[in-house]
Parts: sequence; structure tokens; C-alpha cells
Amino acid sequence: MSVSAPGSLDAELKYLSDVAQREAELKRLNEEIDMELNLSGEDKEDKEDSLGKKAVLGKKLYPKAATGAAVLGEVTNKYGRGSSDRVVGKQAKVERPVVVEEEQVVGEGESEVVMVRGEPGEVGGGGGDASLTFLTPLILPQSPPPIQASIPVASLDMSDASSPSLVGRSAQNNNVPLYSPSTEAPTESSASPSQLNSPNPEIGSAAQLRFQKARIKSLTVQLQEQISLKGIAEKSLSGLQKKFKAQSEDSKRMHKNIADLTSSNAKLKGEVERSGKDAEAYKREVSSLKKELNQERKEKQQGEKEHRAREIRLARALEECDKFKKTLQDATDETKGMGTDYRKDKEKLKSQVRALERQRGELLTAFKKQCKLIEVLKRQKVHTEAAKLLEFTEEEFVKVLDWGN
Repeated sequence: MSVSAPGSLDAELKYLSDVAQREAELKRLNEEIDMELNLSGEDKEDKEDSLGKKAVLGKKLYPKAATGAAVLGEVTNKYGRGSSDRVVGKQAKVERPVVVEEEQVVGEGESEVVMVRGEPGEVGGGGGDASLTFLTPLILPQSPPPIQASIPVASLDMSDASSPSLVGRSAQNNNVPLYSPSTEAPTESSASPSQLNSPNPEIGSAAQLRFQKARIKSLTVQLQEQISLKGIAEKSLSGLQKKFKAQSEDSKRMHKNIADLTSSNAKLKGEVERSGKDAEAYKREVSSLKKELNQERKEKQQGEKEHRAREIRLARALEECDKFKKTLQDATDETKGMGTDYRKDKEKLKSQVRALERQRGELLTAFKKQCKLIEVLKRQKVHTEAAKLLEFTEEEFVKVLDWGN
């Protein structure tokens, strides 16, 4: 039998308190009826008075049901016909259907009452016919259709009392009906309230005993239904508590993830700011290096101009040397065959030529030295650039090591 659990926690608690209150009331009625049935010296009129009192109590428990048959109709409409579930006794779990059928009782006057036939060992693990049925007299038509339903019983001890907290919480809800009205009332539902609340003098003592037994059995069935619904509601409540716990854990994890993401976002923002500052520093260094490079280019152009000027001077010196050689050659040609004067002049010219050649060599050596100096300057320039680059890469390496630490 599938029963939908209440939607919210408050509705479940109210429902469980109502179930516990009805369990306690049914247990108390069962004890009173057992005591009444065990009385041997009580006369017929006293028994009829007690039956009338219990009928009034049944009207209080089920205000919307005109007769006991209407209560049976409410139970049938609430839980369906032919539904089956596990019936659990106090000692063992046995699947046994409880058959609600009609039985004709003939006393002083002919009438029909509803009787509930159960099997031994269904309630509380005990035997016998100790069951409960309706609280009001059941006046049914001559041939109603039989009603058969398998009623589930929760695996709870029938002898245990209900929770005092739940009973106390639902003490003010005595008039809340457990079942909603469903099927139509029987044909005799139009009887006056005085007839329903007062004992029927036409029913004999044997019929009244049967009626009380039927009442006991029916109330036992209702008690079992309430216990089953209580177990289902408790299972639903535990499932809702587990879901709430899982959702709270998920919420904690989400808050933790949000905090981690916030901290990582702050770290990334700091790293972005540091990288922006480093980029600005690199830009400044690049601009300074560009300025140095432009200055070195200007110096190189100036050195090239000086080198071209020296080459021009060297070319002029070589031209003068060639002129001197020519003049020397002319002089030697003119002074052939001359004496010592010629030789002296020749020696002088040779000395002048040597001096010129010496000057030429000096100029060549100076030019070579200047070329070497230019090469040295170029190498120094390259070395300075390499040293700056190495220093720049070394600083980057040190910064990377610092960031790693």
C-alpha cells in the first residue's frame, strides 16, 4: 500500500501526534472493553449503559461518521480495496490479510452488524480474537457487498504506550478527523443522533458481545493502520533529515570553494599588478637601451668619418712620396757622372727619402693602430652590450628564483 507522506515537517509532527493520541485512546478502550467482558455478575441494563457511553465516545472520535459503517467506508476509501503489505506481529513478521465482512446477528430484533474476522497471532504476536472494531452501533442494509482489504501493520510493539510529547502536543486536536469522508453512508445513516448515541434495546446480550468483539477487531485494524502510517511518516522524516544534512554539507563545501576562489582571485590580481609594474620597468629599460644604441650609432658614424679623413691624408702622403721618388729619379738622372757633390746630394736625397719612408711607415703604423683601436672599440661596445644583456638576464633569473621561493 503506497501512502504519500506529509509535505512538511510540521505536518508530519502533527500527523504523528494525532496517531499517537489515537493509539493511546484505542488501547484504553481495549482495556475497558476487556474488563467489561470479563465481568460476570453485571446485568443487562448496566451493559447497555456502558455500550451507550462507548457509542458517545465513538461519536467524539469520528464526528464526521454517522455510523460505524461510515467509518468503515472512510477507511476503505483512504487506503483502497485489496491493498496488501507486510503484517508484522510482536514476535514474527507474517503476511496475513484481515478480511472485513458482514455477519448477521439475530437477537431480540433482527439486525446486521459489521464483524471483523482476523487470524490468531496478528496483533501483538498473541492469539485469539482480541481485536477492536467500531465505536458506534453498526446498522447495515440486508445485503451489502463484502469489503476485503489487506491492512499493513508497522513493526512496532502494540503494548508500548505512545510518546507523551506527541500526545500532549495533539491534546488540543481531538476533533481533527484522521480519515476524510468518502463513500456514501449506509441506508440507516438517517437515524436520529439519540438512536445512535443510546444502546439498542432490541439487541440481546449475545449480540452486544459480538458487537463489542467486532468493535475491538475494527479498532485493532485501525490501530495497525495508524502504526503503519506512523512508521512511513518516520521514514519520510528521516529521509528529509538526511537530505537536509546533505544539502547543508553541500552548502558548506560551496562556501569553502567560494572562499578559496576569492583568495585565489586576490592572489591573481596581485600577480597581475606585479607583472604590470615589471612590464613598465622593462619598457623603461628598453627605452634607455634604445637611447644608448642611438648614441653608439652616432659615435660609430663619427669614427667612420675620421677613418675616411685619415685614409685621405694617407693617400695624399703616398702621392707626395711618389712625387719625391720621381724628383729623386730625375735628380739621379741629372747627376749621373757628377762627382762627390752629386753623391752628397744623392745621400741627402736618400736621407730625405728614408725620412719620408719613415714618415710613411709611421703614418701606416698610426693608421693600423687606429684601425686596431676602432676594432677594440667595437669589441668593447659588443662586450658592454653583452654585459648589459647578461646583467639583465641575471636579474631576471634572480627574480624568478625569488618568486619560486
